[in-house]
Amino acid sequence: MRAARKNFLDCIPAVADSICWNERDGIVTIHMIHRGVFAAVAQQFFGRPRVSHIELDGCGSFVFRSIDGQRTVEELARLLDARFGREAEPLYGRLVRFLQILRNNRFIEYPKMKNTHWNEAGTGRKSVKKKNCTLCRGSHSKEGHRIWRNEGQSCRRGKM
Repeated sequence: MRAARKNFLDCIPAVADSICWNERDGIVTIHMIHRGVFAAVAQQFFGRPRVSHIELDGCGSFVFRSIDGQRTVEELARLLDARFGREAEPLYGRLVRFLQILRNNRFIEYPKMKNTHWNEAGTGRKSVKKKNCTLCRGSHSKEGHRIWRNEGQSCRRGKM
């Protein structure tokens, strides 16, 4: 028998501990380090960058900063509607799709929804537990810290 599905609006998203991001002038930039065999081949032979810097738009940055592990998706929708109004329309479709993209790229997770189709579907990749950076105590690896320092950027924990 199939387990009862919960309403997606009652889910509580949280920013994944393994990602690195910073904010400048109200715009969130997520730094994604490419790892693995295919990424190494792409970097070596096709000149792909080691780190992708994904800059979110105004609505996306607002939602990403509002994700605190306490608010439900419905509360995020209300906040988004209050802040952007008609500019955010179609509100629920856009918000749900944005959260799906964040989840599929492992930028957010649903910690209280383990073993549900929202948390486990999509990527098929193994979950990797990363340690906090010992250089600045940020939620990224030392490798990510060194890459940012070499590019002259700072992490969300402060200057490097």
